[in-house]
Amino acid sequence: MVTFLQKVKQLFLLTIIFTCIILSIIFIHKNPLNLSILNLAKFTKNTDSKYPSSFVWKLTAYPENISYCNFNYGLPEKLTFNESDLSFSPESEKPGKYRVLYDVIRNKHTPEVPEVTYATHVTADFTSYVAEIARVWEGPISVAAFTPQTDLILTLNIINQLCYCLPEMTRVSLHLIFPEENVPRENLVIAKPKNCLVPNSEKLETIRSSNRSVKYPINVCRNVARVASSTKYVLVSGKVKI
Repeated sequence: MVTFLQKVKQLFLLTIIFTCIILSIIFIHKNPLNLSILNLAKFTKNTDSKYPSSFVWKLTAYPENISYCNFNYGLPEKLTFNESDLSFSPESEKPGKYRVLYDVIRNKHTPEVPEVTYATHVTADFTSYVAEIARVWEGPISVAAFTPQTDLILTLNIINQLCYCLPEMTRVSLHLIFPEENVPRENLVIAKPKNCLVPNSEKLETIRSSNRSVKYPINVCRNVARVASSTKYVLVSGKVKI
C-alpha cells in the first residue's frame, strides 16, 4: 500500500522531470542545435591525432570530386593491366622473384618543382607515411610499394584516399612490386573514399604481420624507386619512417 509520504515523493519527482523538460524546450527554442555533418566534422578536426597522415583530416574532411593524382592502368576506379605491362626488377634483365608495375601513379611535373626526386619505398603498414613526405618534400617523390597478396588493396585504398584529399599528391609517383607467384590476375576494384579520415596504416593486418616467411625485398624496392625517378638528381631513402 502506497503511503502518503511515497505519494509526495513521486509527485516531487514528476515535478522535477516536467520542469526539466520545459526548460529544455525553452533552451532549444532560443539556441537551436545545428548537428549537421559539417559541424561534426569541424569538431572532429580539432581533436588531437598523432599518427602518420592524421593531419589530412584536419585540412579537409571530405574528398574532392577529382583526384589530384595522375593514375594509370584503369585507376582510380579499378586496377587492370596486361602481362606486357610488367617488368623485371631493375637489377635483373631476366625472370626473377619479383615483377614491377611502373607508374601506377605518375607525378605531374611542373617547372617550379625542384629537380630532385625523393625516392623511397613502403609496405602496406607504412603507406600513410607517404602523406607526411608529401607535405615536407617540395620536389617529385617516387614511391615503390611492396604489395604481396591482400596488401595490394590495403595500399591502394590509402593511396587513393590521399589522392582525393591531399593536393601535394600531385608530386607523387607510385610503382607496385609483386612476388612473381602473387601477381594479381583479376581486375581490382577501388572505391572512391567517403571522407578524408586516413586510417593509421601501422595498425593494418598485413601479409607480413601474419606470415614472417614473406621477405621484404628492400634492395629491389629501393632500386625501383630510384630508376623510376623523373629527374636527373635523386635522393634515395631507406624504409620510410619519420
